[in-house]
Formats: sequence, structure tokens, C-alpha cells
Amino acid sequence: MAVLSIPGLASLIYMFNTWKRGIRIDWDIDTFIVISQKYISGAEFYTDFFDPKWPHIQWLYLPGALSRSLLVHQFASWIAIALTGISLFLISSIKKVGGAVRVDTIAVFSGCLYMTLAQLLPGGNNGQLEIYANLFMSLALLSGVFSFYLQSTFYRVCGFSLTGFLMGFGCGIRPNLIIPVLLVGSFLTILQVIHGKRLFISTVAAIATVIGLAVPFIPYLRTPEAIRLAWSGAFGILGDWNVAMYTPYSLNGLLSDLAILYSPRVYGQAFALLLFPVLLIVVLHWKRRCNWLICTAGSLYAIGLIYSYYLTHIHHHYILLDFFGICSVLAFIERNTTLTHRKVLLLIVLFFASALLLRPVPALSKADANYLYEQEKISAFLADHPSKSFAAPELINLHWIHNEPVKTRGLHQVWSINLATNSLRNTYHARVLGLDKGIKELCSIWTSESVDYVIMSTSLLKTCQATKSYYVVDVPGLDKVGSSFHILERR
Repeated sequence: MAVLSIPGLASLIYMFNTWKRGIRIDWDIDTFIVISQKYISGAEFYTDFFDPKWPHIQWLYLPGALSRSLLVHQFASWIAIALTGISLFLISSIKKVGGAVRVDTIAVFSGCLYMTLAQLLPGGNNGQLEIYANLFMSLALLSGVFSFYLQSTFYRVCGFSLTGFLMGFGCGIRPNLIIPVLLVGSFLTILQVIHGKRLFISTVAAIATVIGLAVPFIPYLRTPEAIRLAWSGAFGILGDWNVAMYTPYSLNGLLSDLAILYSPRVYGQAFALLLFPVLLIVVLHWKRRCNWLICTAGSLYAIGLIYSYYLTHIHHHYILLDFFGICSVLAFIERNTTLTHRKVLLLIVLFFASALLLRPVPALSKADANYLYEQEKISAFLADHPSKSFAAPELINLHWIHNEPVKTRGLHQVWSINLATNSLRNTYHARVLGLDKGIKELCSIWTSESVDYVIMSTSLLKTCQATKSYYVVDVPGLDKVGSSFHILERR
């Protein structure tokens, strides 16, 4: 297991170097950290604020929310990746030899592969939801493998209950996983029926999975109004949004987006690290019967993910879900490889890990460098006026960094500014969630008398006519990069 420290340390150095250089995280991550801050303050998902994710995510970003530090958030994300890698190592190495459960310390290929590549793939270094969903799924698989070797029926029931709960919670973090889990679970259940085995344990695991999915929704059962809010927030508004904003996939459109998602352009330099060992391990061990079962389960997982994309849409960071599926399949196949092959695979992955992760971090693009510079200037200005309230509807990161409540119910810009100018705000679910305000109503919230400073882009500034009540503050250095954002102080 000590070998895992090599890619682990390399990925930690890479994470620190990207933070030191400067990293531009997207609106999703900023929104999730704000959600955790809302949770700390006692606010309730859907009732007091809105984001289309499920309540499972409100605990995941507490490190960043409590520390208000991007470095702490990135470190917490690295820990999630490292724990997933360790779980994959244990999945591939826990075996029963002569009646005793042992750990094969050479079977670390899949764990090393995940710890190396996840940091380099889109969303991995930023801390997207997928790395946390993968963590819960890996812990679920590990619990299942360990429970399989337990002799006591009671402990096996407890172990597989934990497996189901963790898997359900992981699906709640990223609901795209629900269909893959259903397909793989059904496949394993059918195998049990064919071989005449009892389904008691499978039934317990299935019930626990539903509980893992449902637990964060239990508080909403208190009143019919709370149930209506939860339904509209978790399901209704997303259905309206997908219909209004996304053209249903044709087969060609789906295949085109999948080709982009799985292409070397997305993986970048890391593509070779994945491709060569995968081909090697498949060629060496494709004839083994148990590997056919594993690959069938892996194929069903992939089919389920692709079908979930077909029903919704594809974002580049979804590749982390597919990558975890590949690593999981490799972890189970690795259990059946020879010692020599495991050593070869280990040397390959360690070589690529060192080469990829310890190389110099690429410089930021000019656009990203300018963006971070203006963020630094604006943030420094707000830090010099800690007693003043502000509204920055287009820069939600300023709200979690300075612990300033977001003024609108919709946290992400899509669910505030974009929705306010879209006919979708007139739908039933938008009204239930309080997202039916037009842009003028939102402007009145951002420029209310309780707000001392307003940070807006030139276009939103004109829309809100904020200069009637505010005047533009001259921030030294902000115009150096031609910033499109302005700080306004109440007259």
C-alpha cells in the first residue's frame, strides 16, 4: 500500500502547484460551497434557496465553506480522490487465502491509475461533484467485497446494508448513476436466481440503496407544502429546464458528444496513461470466465451512464464517472491477474504518474489570468470594508469568500439572471420555488437599501440602472486588465 504514496504525493504536489499558479474554478463549485454555507447558517434546501441538485451535496463542501479557502477546498477534493484510490486498491487486493482474509500489496494498479488521472481530468482538480460520487461508490464496492467474505449472516446483512446505503447516497450526489446501478444490480440479481441462491441479502442491499437516496429528503415529509417544494426542486424544474433549454438528442448528436467526451482531446496528455494499461490488461486476461462477468457488469454500467446522458445532457466533467467505472472494472480484473503482470502494470502506472503529475504546470491563459487578477482586486477591496454588505450576482465566489449571503433564491447565475429573462420562470415549478421573478425584480433586490456595494458587469449595470442609487468606485489596478466589472457604492 505504501506504493500508493507515490502517485498520491505526486497528485498532491500537482494540486498545490495549480493553486499556487492560480486556478479558475467554475460557477458550479462556487455554488456548492455557498450551499454548504447556507447549511451551516440553518437554511434549508429548496425552502430558503434553490439549486437543482439534491440535498445530498450540502455536506460535501463544508471544508471550503468553513475555511473560506480555495486551498482547503482543493485539499479536501484531493483527499476524496486519494480515498477513492485507496478503496480501489483494497477492492483489487482483498482476498481469502486458506480461510483468512489477506491484502495483496502488489495489486495497486487500479488505485494508482485513479489517483493519477482523476486529478488531471476535467473537474478533478476543481472538486466537481463526480469525485465525491465516485468516493461513495468506491466505498460501497469495498464494503461489498469485504462483506462477501464474512461468515456471520448478521454481519453480512450489516455489511451489504452499508454497501447499499453508500451506493444510494452516491447516486443522490450524481443522479446519473441511478440507471447504471439499477442495470448492474438487476444483472447480479438475475445471476443469483439462475444459480438458485436466496435473494435475502440482495433485497436488504436494495432497500438500503433506496434509504441512501431518500434520507436527505426525509425532513420534507413534515408538511404537504414541503413535499411540493422538494418535488419541484429535485424533479419538476429540471424536467422543464431540459425541455426548454436542450434539444432532444438524436443518435448522431449523442454519438458526436460522446466522441468528444471520450476523445484524447479531453484526456489530454493523460490519455496514454489510460489507454495502454487498459489494452494490456484486457489482452492478457480476456479469456477468464470471471472477467467476462466483470466486463459485462462494467458494460452495463457504461450503457446506463450513456443512457442517462441521452435523457439529459453531457458536460465535460462527467468523464470522471466513466473513468471510475473503468478503474472499478480493472480493480476486479486485477484480482485475477498473475503476480508478474501486476508488477508490470504497477511499473507502467508509476512511470506515467511521475511523468504526468510532476511536469511543470502549464501557464494560465491570458483570459484566465486577467479574470483571477480582477477577482483579487475586487476581493481585496471588499476585505478592506468588512462591515459593508454587498451583492455580486455574477461573481458568487465573492459571497462564499467573504461569507456574505446571496440575495436571491436561485444561487447559480442560471437560476437567477438567466431564468429571470426566460419564459421558464412562468412555469408551475418555478412559481412553487419562488423563481418566478423578472430581471427588474431581481435588480431591486440587488440594489436594495440594505446593500452597501454592488458588483456588476457593464451589461447588468445598464439593465439594473444601478447608477441612479450608486456611484462607481475607482479601484486602483482594476482597469489594468480592462475589467468588465464595476464596484458601486450607495450614494
